Amino acid sequence: MAVFAVSLYNIWQLTDFVLKVNVDVEMGYAPVLTAGEYVELVASPLIPPD
Repeated sequence: MAVFAVSLYNIWQLTDFVLKVNVDVEMGYAPVLTAGEYVELVASPLIPPD
């Protein structure tokens, strides 16, 4: 389970870095893509449609 959590964290950090580079945002500590937004993106395919 810990490996899965670390993998999700690493993918989130990589996605945030790529977004900052492509949008030309100053590299700082504040993420462009928040953890909550990332969780929604990852979990959205898992939720069945109404």
